[in-house]
Amino acid sequence: MPPRVQFQLDWMIHRLTIDCVIISTEPVAHKAYGLWAMEQGLNVIMDKPITARKHACTSITAAKGIAEDYEELQNAYDELQSRKQTCFLIQCHRRYHPLYDFVTDKIRQIQTLAGCPITSISSSHCDGNWRMPKEIVEQDYHTFKDGYGKISHSGYHLLDICSHFMMASWGPDMTGPKVPDRLEVISSFTTVSGFYDALNDDDYKRVFGQEYSASHSYTEKDFTKLMDGMGEYDCAILMTAYRGVHSICLVQLNLLHAGFSRRSSVEIGPDLYRGVGRVKHESHDIKCGPF
Repeated sequence: MPPRVQFQLDWMIHRLTIDCVIISTEPVAHKAYGLWAMEQGLNVIMDKPITARKHACTSITAAKGIAEDYEELQNAYDELQSRKQTCFLIQCHRRYHPLYDFVTDKIRQIQTLAGCPITSISSSHCDGNWRMPKEIVEQDYHTFKDGYGKISHSGYHLLDICSHFMMASWGPDMTGPKVPDRLEVISSFTTVSGFYDALNDDDYKRVFGQEYSASHSYTEKDFTKLMDGMGEYDCAILMTAYRGVHSICLVQLNLLHAGFSRRSSVEIGPDLYRGVGRVKHESHDIKCGPF
């Protein structure tokens, strides 16, 4: 964090006697603000995801850096708790959706009555939000430009809620021989560049005609160059949970940005989500053995 910014923030919290901050910046800045807040002994409410790293979609080093960020924040939090009790809350509000509460309650009922945890989950989430190539290369909110995408955007909610479902099926203590001790993860991504290969400038002109051509001054080569190295657009994730040498739960997640949309024009207003033909799709198929 630049010293000038830290000085201004330090001055503000002392002048206004602030004891809690909300961090809702681009995820790459989350760690810096989180560490600063804990240095000041503040309570923290942080928007998801915890952090992101540039090029995490294509760089193993950057992807591992996300885990390192978590550990650094956790260590700072543990150190703060040794001298002051505070809260550090990650905002994953979809946990509190009434339908998720209903499903979680049913999972707990099965666990209580039959003792069987979740043995498989197949979940899918699609934004149904069609962005034009110009918007992809220019927009800074929920951007793909920094080498990360869907997983750090709305896909994060599905990762969170699936882990929430699984933990609900392990009993109130989350201990015992039915709780996994290892997780194997295999991920496949379609990047922004791959999506543009599938739906290119000629295709957009075929769909929208002159309206599309008049909406920007980029060439196809421009888009290809600008999209190179951008983050994940669609993701397919297979996770296998093990207890010892045995697989005890399979998880399949489809996290998609591309999907059916009702968008019918090239130009849109300032709101990226309302009035732009967005059609969200979501499904969950959860099995607790034969129950």
